[in-house]
Amino acid sequence: MFQFKTHHNDDSFITLSEMIESIQEFGLTVVEKTFSQEWNETTLFLQGTRAQFEKFFLSDTDTSQSVNIDEFMDELEEAA
Repeated sequence: MFQFKTHHNDDSFITLSEMIESIQEFGLTVVEKTFSQEWNETTLFLQGTRAQFEKFFLSDTDTSQSVNIDEFMDELEEAA
């Protein structure tokens, strides 16, 4: 199992609920969710297999993003 941290704020193009639903469609699990008033954003810790994260990344990739799949996969941390 692997883990990844991502963020959501009210300026995002989708709501937090929609984001969580999208994450779960790929079999990923939100294992922790915290809100920072200072940054006005929610931090989500996701957990899943490398294959689930790869499918999630490839489905969500905007061609204008500078991050590639290898960089994304390198950011995954092994879950304890």
